Amino acid sequence: MVLLTADIFYWCVLPALVLFIISWNTWPFRTSTLTGDPSTEWKELIPDDEDDENRKTMQCLAQFHMKKNNKELGREAGRTFHLRPTIVIPAKLTVLDGLPDYCQHGIFATPKEYDSVVRLSAGSATKKPDSEGDVRGFALKVKGVEGDSAMGGNGNGSKATEQNFLMIQSNKFALENAAQLASVSESSQKARGNPIALFKDLAAKEGLLTAIGMMKSLLSEVGKPFSGFATTTFNTCAPHKCGPYACRLGLKLSTDRAPNEVADEEYFLTKDFEKHLEESGELEYDLQLQFFTDESQTPIEDPTVAWNSAFVTVAKLTISKESLSVAHDDNFVKEVEMMSFNLWKGLEDHRPLGHVNRARKSAYPQSAERRGAV
Repeated sequence: MVLLTADIFYWCVLPALVLFIISWNTWPFRTSTLTGDPSTEWKELIPDDEDDENRKTMQCLAQFHMKKNNKELGREAGRTFHLRPTIVIPAKLTVLDGLPDYCQHGIFATPKEYDSVVRLSAGSATKKPDSEGDVRGFALKVKGVEGDSAMGGNGNGSKATEQNFLMIQSNKFALENAAQLASVSESSQKARGNPIALFKDLAAKEGLLTAIGMMKSLLSEVGKPFSGFATTTFNTCAPHKCGPYACRLGLKLSTDRAPNEVADEEYFLTKDFEKHLEESGELEYDLQLQFFTDESQTPIEDPTVAWNSAFVTVAKLTISKESLSVAHDDNFVKEVEMMSFNLWKGLEDHRPLGHVNRARKSAYPQSAERRGAV
């Protein structure tokens, strides 16, 4: 009988097991098509101990943030995640006329044009080359909104002046909750880029089966090919209110564009985006709503499930070639980098929903405060 040592298990058996699980979950026959009308029967399920658990998670993330900055002496404190911007650039958001009644809430209630700011980024807490796999972020700040704030809301006098939506290049999150994110962040810092060390630390804290699931999800999402910000779709992966309804938001190019040839440069995604913009004169994205229909297939609390409900285009996001001159202005870049893209800074009609978003309510202000952002 052959005795498997721990090293053989971690180096040979485990990778094969993880690859099998990834292939099983992405097998084409395991996809489904969802049909159904938008429903107002959604519900948030808030555990009694959630506030305590979120406090522990925030403490862990705060410690991670401080250790990260202490290791990079001489650099000012940056964002906890999505540290490096690919580009920050002005944009216009134009809400469309004639929308279905269930869409006409918040900033989508009436046709209007809003000045906006877009921040494209790599999700890592450290600066990594674009050639390395990462979560890619598309942050949208819509200016000049008016109404009750999601931070207070419900007619208590608190007003919103901006609306923030945060999207990534996937239709689901890799991790179930903020506690798992904090755990992975802490283990990643110890592992120093070694995936085996990362798994061993996660397994010691979370248990073997949970660690396998977390690693599988991370490898599946972070390892996806990324063709660029001008050729990829994005999604909030966690829901927001839309008046009495609930929805996730998506973003896609109004007209499909072919990817550019990948450049052999450390940070090629910036030049790739600028090249698309210069060639086309402007980039136009469809901002879309994907509505809750039922808890079984469009769950409010589970961000690891991809929703399959239909998308409804509610607005056009336009970035012009002329905006590149502003994007290259150091003062503008510094101004945007001192902004907080906090998804809770918005209207009560678009209040973030679900556990992950509730955890973000305290995480984002703390991160902004540590770096002096507004």
